[in-house]
Amino acid sequence: MFDWHVKHPAIPMPHRNVNDRLSPFGNLVSRFLTTLEYDFQVASLHKEIFLSYAASLGVYEHSYSLKHHVLFSGGSARGKSFILVMLHKFLIPGSVQSVSYETKRANSTETNMNATILTYDEVSSDLFKPGVGTPN
Repeated sequence: MFDWHVKHPAIPMPHRNVNDRLSPFGNLVSRFLTTLEYDFQVASLHKEIFLSYAASLGVYEHSYSLKHHVLFSGGSARGKSFILVMLHKFLIPGSVQSVSYETKRANSTETNMNATILTYDEVSSDLFKPGVGTPN
């Protein structure tokens, strides 16, 4: 994954400002949302897709021990899985792994997952149980 940029050289594309009065971050967000709307034909969930994308970029930070987590909940047919599909389209191939089921001992081995983003379709019920030493 770390040599992805060598196999896929950057295509020079001019980054025009969407609005000269916006900050560089404002223009980045505006371009991202415009890409969702016109190139990917996304009609809703723009904010949720952008927040998931921004949180996933934190996987490449090595200066902080804080990891970003995003949790979406809601009824069926609300777009939770669609957000994950869009996340796979925007990130480097191979950097995202989907998990549909995980046993209690699945992460007990020493595996380097530093630059890997895990997306869970369904969370384990253990996530909502109090941990050891926490009040019920």
